[in-house]
Amino acid sequence: MTIPLNQFGFKFPLSYYLTIPKTFLDSLNSQLALTVGIVVYILYFLVVMKMRFLIYQTVVGQDSFGLSFKNSWRRSQFDFKFYRNLLLVVVILVFSLYGVIYGQQLLDTYASVTIRHVCANVLIVVMTGIFYVITAKFVDLLADYAHPNNSHQSVNVQNQAWHWQTILVLIAVSVLSVWLSGKWIDQPNGRYLVIAHKGISNPNQTPNVVENLKKVSATKPDYVEMDIQPTKDDVYVLSHNTKVTTTSGKSYKINQTKWSTLKSLKLKEAGHTFKLSSFENYLKTANLYHQKLLVELKINDTITNEQLQKFEMKYGPLIQKNHSEIQSLNQNALKRASRYLKVKTGLLSPVKNTIDSTKTNQFYAIEYSSVDQTVVRAINQHKKDLYAWTVNDSADVASAYVMGVRGFITDHPKQVRKQLKQLVKQPTYSDALRGILFFQKSAI
Repeated sequence: MTIPLNQFGFKFPLSYYLTIPKTFLDSLNSQLALTVGIVVYILYFLVVMKMRFLIYQTVVGQDSFGLSFKNSWRRSQFDFKFYRNLLLVVVILVFSLYGVIYGQQLLDTYASVTIRHVCANVLIVVMTGIFYVITAKFVDLLADYAHPNNSHQSVNVQNQAWHWQTILVLIAVSVLSVWLSGKWIDQPNGRYLVIAHKGISNPNQTPNVVENLKKVSATKPDYVEMDIQPTKDDVYVLSHNTKVTTTSGKSYKINQTKWSTLKSLKLKEAGHTFKLSSFENYLKTANLYHQKLLVELKINDTITNEQLQKFEMKYGPLIQKNHSEIQSLNQNALKRASRYLKVKTGLLSPVKNTIDSTKTNQFYAIEYSSVDQTVVRAINQHKKDLYAWTVNDSADVASAYVMGVRGFITDHPKQVRKQLKQLVKQPTYSDALRGILFFQKSAI
């Protein structure tokens, strides 16, 4: 029940490790999906509340599970006082969040850059402390409500006294939490790269096809990111998925099908109809437009050194001419590929990774809700670059920028570049606070 709440800043232990990277949630971003999600969660919450005595009856009452289920369902009555207190907790949280964000907006408008930066860190500490308090109150409410003989003494959220010792401890915990979790903002360095994700300049375009390269290149990204993987006869093609489906509904696994078969297929995916593009044709077209590429090498199975050498012989000259960079989730394949390819290579990861001085990982591409100042400092220490994916929302762009991200992999390269130019010219922090407080993952 707490997993969705941990997605948005709460501090529940254990369930943090089950939270979903925000990039994957963004792919479901629609008003309908949001509404359905909220309704399902509310219904689930009400069912859990109806069954709130189940654990007590089973563990303390030592009833059988079936009897505990019946007794919990029978004894659970609607408690107005509980829902009133729960609503009060939610209201306090909402007002606190928007008070912090709008307070920073005022500072961004009227204060100097130095004061904005200092106050942004202070407000992050304040809001972190509020999240700890709200989380504790929420747990207190649920724990008391789950006891059949609750007295409601612990749930009085209005009249509890706050002693100065308590406040000092909360301040110390909040400061340490912000520092250790990497939410403390350093001064941004003003350097950035805009990278067009999947070779598109807006989400309505067909990803990973050569036909869109001209449109994308016209938005002037520093790099165009795309995905490649081998066919059965070692011809590399552009595709994010390992399996493709034709308009007639027949499926083909790319690594089990020859290019001579795949190149003639009319495919469909996410409402788009297209044909596969070969990596060679894409490279030649990119070189024609003087457009550099960030190539994701998707190797899902083992790959031999001989196959990697063939890849270098066939595509190496075009890659070097393009000044491409190569990234991959497959650390082993990347390490061996770097022996043959004289280009910049980097590790792609949906989570934080160990940052080291290996020459294989000259940059790290990390899912942006897992990016924090601790990772950035480690990467800077080794004089490497950090790319974040997939950064589309203005809050995500702003928070990634103030964290020190170098490369912004995005579906909106034109809009992101415009926002980054403005941030360099006139640094503001209200959007960054929204991204950091709501969506940046933190176990502390």
